[in-house]
Amino acid sequence: PLWAIGTQRNGVVLVDTAGQIRQVINRAAGLIDDKVHHLYQDKQGGIWASLNNGLARIEVPAPFSVHDETTGLQGTIYALSRYQGTLYAATSRGVFALIPASANPYRPAAFEAVEGISNITWALLPHSQGLLAGGAEGVYEIVNRRARLIARTGGSVYSLAGSQVDPQRIYAGTVSGLGILQQRGNRWEYPGKVAELPEEVRSVAEDSSGAVWLGTQLQGALRLEIDPQNPLQAEIRRFGEAEGILEGMANVYPINGGVRLGTYHALRRYDPASDRLLPDSSLGAFLANEQMTVHPLVQGTPGRFWAMAGVERGQLYAGVADSDGVMAWDPLPFRRLTETEIVLAIHPDPDGVVWFAGREEKLYRYDPALPKDYRQAYPALVRRVSRIRGDSLLWNGAAAGTSELLLPYRQNSLRVDYAATSFDALTENRFQVMLEGYDDDWLDWTGDSRKEYTGLPPGKFTFRVQAKNIYGQLSEEGRLRLTILPPWYRTHWAYVCYALLAAGAVMLIVKSRVRYLENRTAELEAQVEERTGQIRAQNEQIRAQAEKLREADQAKSRFFANISHEFRTPLTLILGPLESMLEKARDQAQQDALRGIRQNASRLLQLVNQLLDLSRLESGKLALRARPGDIVTFIKGLLFAFESYARERNIELVFADDGSEEGPADVPPVYYDPDKLEKILLNLLSNAFKFTPDGGKVHVTVVVSSGSQSSVAVGSSRQDEHTAAATATATSSSGEVIITIRDSGIGIAPERIGHIFDRFYQVDDSSTRAFEGTGIGLALVKELVELHHGEIGVRSNPGKGTAFTVRLPLGSAHLAPDEIVSDERGAMRVERGAWSVERRGERSSGSVTTSNAAIPALPSEPSAEDAQELVLIVEDHPEVRQFIRDHLAGQYQVLEAANGRAGLEMAREAVPDLVISDIMMPEMDGFQFCQTLKSDEKTSH
Repeated sequence: PLWAIGTQRNGVVLVDTAGQIRQVINRAAGLIDDKVHHLYQDKQGGIWASLNNGLARIEVPAPFSVHDETTGLQGTIYALSRYQGTLYAATSRGVFALIPASANPYRPAAFEAVEGISNITWALLPHSQGLLAGGAEGVYEIVNRRARLIARTGGSVYSLAGSQVDPQRIYAGTVSGLGILQQRGNRWEYPGKVAELPEEVRSVAEDSSGAVWLGTQLQGALRLEIDPQNPLQAEIRRFGEAEGILEGMANVYPINGGVRLGTYHALRRYDPASDRLLPDSSLGAFLANEQMTVHPLVQGTPGRFWAMAGVERGQLYAGVADSDGVMAWDPLPFRRLTETEIVLAIHPDPDGVVWFAGREEKLYRYDPALPKDYRQAYPALVRRVSRIRGDSLLWNGAAAGTSELLLPYRQNSLRVDYAATSFDALTENRFQVMLEGYDDDWLDWTGDSRKEYTGLPPGKFTFRVQAKNIYGQLSEEGRLRLTILPPWYRTHWAYVCYALLAAGAVMLIVKSRVRYLENRTAELEAQVEERTGQIRAQNEQIRAQAEKLREADQAKSRFFANISHEFRTPLTLILGPLESMLEKARDQAQQDALRGIRQNASRLLQLVNQLLDLSRLESGKLALRARPGDIVTFIKGLLFAFESYARERNIELVFADDGSEEGPADVPPVYYDPDKLEKILLNLLSNAFKFTPDGGKVHVTVVVSSGSQSSVAVGSSRQDEHTAAATATATSSSGEVIITIRDSGIGIAPERIGHIFDRFYQVDDSSTRAFEGTGIGLALVKELVELHHGEIGVRSNPGKGTAFTVRLPLGSAHLAPDEIVSDERGAMRVERGAWSVERRGERSSGSVTTSNAAIPALPSEPSAEDAQELVLIVEDHPEVRQFIRDHLAGQYQVLEAANGRAGLEMAREAVPDLVISDIMMPEMDGFQFCQTLKSDEKTSH
């Protein structure tokens, strides 16, 4: 055993039981300060030293020790070799020799630079005459720690190897080929390089057959058969991707009298049978993995190997062969060397000590004979609990003297710090934590030694932490019991108070409620008696009012009937003489005026008739007088009245009945009331022509469906299934006749289609609507269709058109006896009906007007009329415009516009002296039109 003594000037001194100084660990040995205040030994045997300017841990005994600038070693180390008992290191700053420690324990082993070489040195090779070194200018010979250049090779020498065939021959791998050195007595000769070999040679090895193998950085491997008579001549065999070296890099190593090649894709050997380089598993199957990079590989004492290997990140391995020659590779002792990542050179000593050169300009000494327990148990510790805000300390680990922490609710956001007492590669320790009662499972392994929790709920928790060190050894678990108290308003006493307050409140409410109910019961009993009498009186009053309402409704119906009759009488007296006047009139202007009177009187008569029919329907006096008839002939007669009007507007009017299902010969006839069916169809046709633009289409189809079921989708179409509002289904055991009137007009919006059969409803009820109407026609149509025990439906696509479908049952089974008249009377009525329809059709076609009558253009040149004042008439009704124009034409120049927008354009162009405007017009109403005129500087006069 050794004793450690802390000194004030010489660091830590280790002495044995005899009092002899065995080692001094001071600044020269790597300690950061020589003044030691306290010493402490941990469970793993490490000595902790409290220094004047820090804290240090000393591992004694330590399998690993390190040399760097503090011991005189400078630069990145590329090669290691021992010559005459001295270890030499070839670095980027020359060659350095390790001077052993003297008898004075205060002078540890240190490196000294070799004189005569200060440039980068790549290779070292012991020889009988001295130590050879390959540098930037050529090959040097080192004797007594002095170097001299013995061969200039024209560039850097990366590797040196002796020949087994000729011990006096040295191979030098250079930047541009393989050089040959030959020893002649005490001197060296350099005859040159092997011919036809320009590759950069990074490693050289000779196998037992005398073949020389060369490794390159990017150009694969080469095998040379040297000519015994002329070593500068050789038979060269190159190995590239086709021979097993996939990415160019190859390093050759002399192993057991043969040669192995370390590549980016496994350790490989030469197979003479296939003349290829195959993965070699003789040193272990894992080195033959083609995903494994192997470099460097060094053979030490018999049966012992050292290698750097890995798939993505290299790991140092120690390999030992058992008695059967099976290799066992162990990386465990070298995992603490994580900062090196790449080992550039390995040198094993005969006594078992191995030297490793890392890329971090450090040289590691590893003595496997020194004991090291890599599986030693160690704990994970919870070190500190603090608040996230303010970082105030809440619990101080072991110094707190307890493993349980009780916190108020306001301190429920915590930061927990933890650590592990495994000190080899301390930064490589990994931790996983879990807060029982909050986390569902262990969190992932991380290198963080701190965990934060915010907004923890009240309750009991246990914080658990476990560590894993660089050797993969799991620690003992660290625990801290943690209790977050509830806020005061959620404590047990608070809930007791809440319960008492609630009970008191309930008792108070119940007592007050009982008293209130007793008083209220008495009041209600008195009110009930009073209200009972009032209700009796109110019931009598309601019955009297209901009787008055019935009388008022009957009076309203009688009024509509009487007033309609009163309107019809003068209208008939007007239309009669008017026809005579039209026949006798010869003047064209007089005829136009009389036709206008007749047209408007006819429209008023039609409106009065519709009102009268609605009144009769309400009062139940409009009876159905159905009779069998040829409905196709009846409809053709009605359409005939619209043909001239359709031609006038270039509207395609089509009637089709060939799409109907003929059915069996015994299909029942259609029973209908010609007068009422006439009103139905004329209303639908008038609407179709009204809302169809010039050049459009109106199609009428009749289909007889025998004994089947059909449906009319109200508000839907084949083009747009999403506008459906309702569906009416008609079913008859005897079938039905389906009449469809389809136009290509403006269509109906989906949100309005459900109201079009309501009385007095208009699809466009704005002040700028383009089409006139009262909202009575379709309501009357629906009532008349239902009077026939039929149904009417509509489907429409805005901007594409509308289709109305009327379904009437076949046969007479659905009709009451008083709704059927005899066939003889029916035949006479059909004929009269056809004549009447023709006359009505003429009036109907005449009453369908457009709001875009021809408007005279402004005169292009001055005339005698220019002196007259200019009057602009803005009116969407052509007859009204005609009437006003006729009265003003003799005294003024008259311009006309059919809507507010057209009038505004004409007013801005012509600037009239007077503007006469209607209020309700399409495009722009009268109020907006006049306001725009007044706000325009040009027309504001």
